[in-house]
Amino acid sequence: MQYRFVHLRILAMCLVGILSIMGHRSILAQSHVGTFVDSTRLQLRCKHVKPLITADREHYRYDPMPFQVTMSLTNTGAVNTDTVHARIIVPALLQLHDPDTPDSSAKMLLPAVLKPGEEGFVVWTLWHPIVATTREYLIGMWSWGDNVDSAYHEIRVLIPPLLEPRSLLAPTCITPDSLHFDTATWTYASNPFTVTLRCVNREGLPAYDASGFVYLPADVVLSDAGDTPRHAFPSPLNEWKSGDSVPAVQWNVTYTKKHPNDTFLDFKFVAGAKGYPGFPEDSVETWCRVRVPGVPPPVGCEEHFSDRVIRNGEASPISMLVFPDPTEGLLNVVADGLSANAARVTLTDLLGRMVLECTVIPVSGRVVTSIDLAPLPSGMYLIRIGNDHSTAARVVRRW
Repeated sequence: MQYRFVHLRILAMCLVGILSIMGHRSILAQSHVGTFVDSTRLQLRCKHVKPLITADREHYRYDPMPFQVTMSLTNTGAVNTDTVHARIIVPALLQLHDPDTPDSSAKMLLPAVLKPGEEGFVVWTLWHPIVATTREYLIGMWSWGDNVDSAYHEIRVLIPPLLEPRSLLAPTCITPDSLHFDTATWTYASNPFTVTLRCVNREGLPAYDASGFVYLPADVVLSDAGDTPRHAFPSPLNEWKSGDSVPAVQWNVTYTKKHPNDTFLDFKFVAGAKGYPGFPEDSVETWCRVRVPGVPPPVGCEEHFSDRVIRNGEASPISMLVFPDPTEGLLNVVADGLSANAARVTLTDLLGRMVLECTVIPVSGRVVTSIDLAPLPSGMYLIRIGNDHSTAARVVRRW
């Protein structure tokens, strides 16, 4: 910033020299209020008016913005001046604003010719973008005329920091509290289901390019093949007021598994938008949870009878064959060597938790049955079958 001020002063001195060569004896005045004394030329007294720029954090803007800079000149001589001109030198980031765009840096004084004791003025309108740190500028102003002394003045302008705004968006999500398992169809009756993201703008400034994004939990997919996780809200989202409709986006999703135990689906939603120009994109997240009840075990096993006969009184150990292993669904079980009493079939996971239990009646010492493992999650399971204190066990895999 200091280098910029030095450059402005060097430019001012160069202009003074050029005007002196043209016959203008110039006095460089760097005070805010100056009187130019010359025994042969008219004297102009200069004043300036600059605003106090403040940060309006409630509405995320400067007040005033754009702002005006005024320079006034008074003829302290005894005769009229010729036409008086003025020019403003604007540092970087500061810009001329309507009505002074595209380039009205040089203007005539109003009035352009000053009578003895008369005051004239010139006004420029400037604009500055929002910044996060304090900026300080020296704005240069020249005045000149054929029969008046030329002069250069500087005024100091401070642009205060305007902190990044708090979140513009207030999202809420809507999901079912729970899915419901239908044992008649062996499916979740409420599957697929709809999840919704609502979002309103709580601030006075509009939010642009607003959209919602859903992060799907494990074992949940979008039901529609052409759907995407990101949906757009109407743009812009203006400040929401009571009675306004609430913008919303929706997704149809499907839960793809059946677990024996209760579980929960945690949906993460993110609403994002672009706020006031100069600020980064704003995003806010919200969560919703859906309970998934565990799938109840099948009420029994499907039995197949065999006509194989074992002689009475023959001692025979229990042997068991299971296939296919691994399986994605139906598991066939064949056990031999059982007594005539009812046999108990159990299926547990590797933590010892009971998944299935049923009773079958051996025929001629044999049991042939089928167990549906499709509702169970993938993993290893232990199947047991036995009666009269004799048991056979096998480890099976569910893909």
